[in-house]
Amino acid sequence: MRLLHGMRRPANWLQLVRFGIVGSLGFVINLAVYTLCVHGLAIDYHVAAVTAWLVAVANNFVLNRHWTFDAAGGHAGFQAARFIAVSLVAFGVSLLLLTLLVGTGTLGGIASATQGALVRSVVPEASYVPARSLIRIAAQVAQVGGNPLGGLLLVATSPGGAFLISSAALVIAASLVRFGLGQYPVTGATDGTALLRDSLRGVRQVFSYVPLRRLLLLAWLVPMFSVAPEALAAPYVAGQHGSPALVGWWLAALPAIAFQIIRGRSERVARIVNEIAADRVFEIR
Repeated sequence: MRLLHGMRRPANWLQLVRFGIVGSLGFVINLAVYTLCVHGLAIDYHVAAVTAWLVAVANNFVLNRHWTFDAAGGHAGFQAARFIAVSLVAFGVSLLLLTLLVGTGTLGGIASATQGALVRSVVPEASYVPARSLIRIAAQVAQVGGNPLGGLLLVATSPGGAFLISSAALVIAASLVRFGLGQYPVTGATDGTALLRDSLRGVRQVFSYVPLRRLLLLAWLVPMFSVAPEALAAPYVAGQHGSPALVGWWLAALPAIAFQIIRGRSERVARIVNEIAADRVFEIR
């Protein structure tokens, strides 16, 4: 009853709008300070996150106290303590998520770079581009083949069982990489160019060639049409009150969808590849 009574008061809705404005402003300040600390001052991202949070919390407390709720008559210290206590909980969760995201992105980048360096160490220089292409083909085939396999696991077991089997497979793969690969020396030397500048220069060179842009776009679209149904499968089946096994059957059907997309665009891919080959874009010096 108190909730319904409060919803009938226009002043409460005004406070809600102001609270949203202050929260949005705090988010912008948090992001701006974090970006300045990390990219402008080269501060560790943990310290940058804490600094940005302190600035945003101070801004939000002052604006909410004097503008949103007009609570300037209360004890400022007691109000600040409660506000910071609540904000600390949210900050702890966001900092944990930030650490996980940075760690995952870092590990992914290290894995990709290590894979490229390993290929360069075990194949001749003239075979590097075909070898990298084979790795990408294998990765795409594994992704397409993993959908039906994961779907059949959901049909045969439970979601928990499928996660357990998937985790065991990751442990086995990590063990094979750790103990099954030999040691290869680091070869070559850097030219002193910053990583970001060198990467941007490479992106500009790749995208300056129109046929290659088309091929890259097509290479991104096909996996996207395969991953999008996978992402929508579980919410859709849940909305239809279906079982986890039905999600499994949905995933098992995805390779057929991807095959139809690829077959329908095969002539287009062949023509673009021929154009690129005629201009000798991939000529190995």
